[in-house]
Parts: sequence; structure tokens; C-alpha cells
Amino acid sequence: PDPGVALLAKEDQIYPYFVVSVMPVGLPGLVMAAFLAASMSSISSSMNSVATICVEDFMKRFARTPKPDAVMLHRAKFLTYCWGLLSIAAALAFIQTGYAQILWGQLMALFTNGVLGLLVLALVRPHTNKWAAMAGLVVAYIALGLMIWNGTIFLLWPVIGNLLCFLVAFILSPRFDARAALR
Repeated sequence: PDPGVALLAKEDQIYPYFVVSVMPVGLPGLVMAAFLAASMSSISSSMNSVATICVEDFMKRFARTPKPDAVMLHRAKFLTYCWGLLSIAAALAFIQTGYAQILWGQLMALFTNGVLGLLVLALVRPHTNKWAAMAGLVVAYIALGLMIWNGTIFLLWPVIGNLLCFLVAFILSPRFDARAALR
């Protein structure tokens, strides 16, 4: 065992320590440059894809009048900057946490609760009643709140939330359709 490894403050410092202390001269710079380039590539593609989703799926779809492509491109660039600033703020907030991966998992469970259940529902039953889908989503968030309050392991949050969302919407959809047919 290398005594220098014991001096590391966190486990995520092992890779940079290995690159600097074990690799031959000249190679650490290339490896770190490749590592940073891959990181920047992933981050920029994520910001661009989120900005594209905002422009294509929301701004264009819900616009009262169609806008020229130059205007939409300008909006997409602006949103990319906004998402970049939001990413920087999130990174600065994560510095203070001991376990960023656990916090990230909890945030993703909060923001995506029930989404997978709705996607599976759309595949299994394409003509689901919108009120049944909304009821499933509400039940999933109520269950999530109860799980957080009870201290349930966060890895179970998405499993239970998505399953409940799917089941409630699947069961209620024919009932809502029958009520609508009676009117």
C-alpha cells in the first residue's frame, strides 16, 4: 500500500492521485486533459439538449404565433446559458454535501416521481384518461411524501412511486372513461 493514499481527504481523489503519482512523465497531462474534455463534452450536450427540449417541446408548441428560426435559435442559446448557470449553482451547492450522489438520487426521485409509471402506462394503454393519469401522479407524490416522512430508504422511492402511479392510473382509467361516456 502506498502511504500517500492514506493522506487523501476523500475517495474521489484516488484517480487524480494515481494519474499524477504512478503514470510516466508527460502522460498525466494528457490523461487529465482527456478527462476534462470528456466531462465538458457531456455537460455541454446535456445543456444543449435541455435547451432544445424547452424550445421545441414547449416554446414552439405553445406559441400563439410561429417565430422565425433565428429567434428560436437565440432563445435556445439563452436557455443554454441559463442551464449552465443553474448547473454551476448546483455544483456549488453539492460542494457542501458529504455524499453528492445520494443527494442527487433524492433530487431525481423528487423531480421524476411517477414519470416512468406514466411512460409504461402510455405503452400498455395508449388511450388512458388524463384524469386517471393525474390521479396516479398525485398518489405517487403522496406516497413519496409518506416515504420521506417515515424515513424509507431513498432507493425505494422511485420504485414505489412509479408502481403506484401506473397501477392507480391503469385501474382508474376505465372508470373515468365510463363516467365520461354516461354524460
